Amino acid sequence: MNAKNELSNKLLELWMEDTPPSAPMQKIQSILQDYSITKEIDVGRSNIKKRITYFLGAKRIDGLSAKTIENYRFTLNTFAAQVNKHVAKITTDDIRAYISYLTDERHLKESSLQTHINTLCTFSGDSMWRA
Repeated sequence: MNAKNELSNKLLELWMEDTPPSAPMQKIQSILQDYSITKEIDVGRSNIKKRITYFLGAKRIDGLSAKTIENYRFTLNTFAAQVNKHVAKITTDDIRAYISYLTDERHLKESSLQTHINTLCTFSGDSMWRA
């Protein structure tokens, strides 16, 4: 059972009990003390594709060549396909896993791997972790 279902069941049990009106808040607080609760930033679909589009548009305005922009597009779309999560939730481990994927499964040479890393650094510096 996942934590959300477990918590829901405990709160439902509390709701069904016959207790005085002041008791539920104390019981809820005692139940919640065992959980670390965070609100989802974006429960919808990943926003990384939108961020890539904005990034590429900015690079076009900066005057980068069409070939460079296409290379950025390919590299970033490859990354997005592997990670596919809200950019605010992308972790260092996600990036490490992506680099491992490029090395172990795609067997990229060092120069190609470095191109992917440089593109991610440029993307993250420009837009990835900005709201």
